[in-house]
Amino acid sequence: MCVFRCVCALLCVTASVCLNLLEKPVMFSGPAGSLFGFSIDFHSFNNIFFVVIGAPKANTSQPGVTEGGGVFLCTWSPDGACDIIDFDLTGDEEHSLSGLRFHSFKSGQWFGASVRSVGSTHLLVREHGVKNVSIS
Repeated sequence: MCVFRCVCALLCVTASVCLNLLEKPVMFSGPAGSLFGFSIDFHSFNNIFFVVIGAPKANTSQPGVTEGGGVFLCTWSPDGACDIIDFDLTGDEEHSLSGLRFHSFKSGQWFGASVRSVGSTHLLVREHGVKNVSIS
């Protein structure tokens, strides 16, 4: 009985036909170790189609920040070109309010862990590293 099931399974697998809508798939790639592709969404603007891709451990140009995370905007085209979106160019920040000092640490904040296209003009990006704030 086991042999019969194995033969039937093998025949089903070899007889199946795959449907692929694209003959040449579009491939996207990002920095190694950045978790590029952790979150994705599709976005369109002026009839141009993009893929928004989150990379929550990407290194950006933020001074003094390591693995703060990033978001890439990739054109839906055969070359699959991706550019990082510069949401924040500053490093860690410090603010004062009523005698308290708030210091935010942006390293390891996982910016880009969630991405969402909202309409044709807005992107919603979330980081999950809210714990990186100290109050003194």
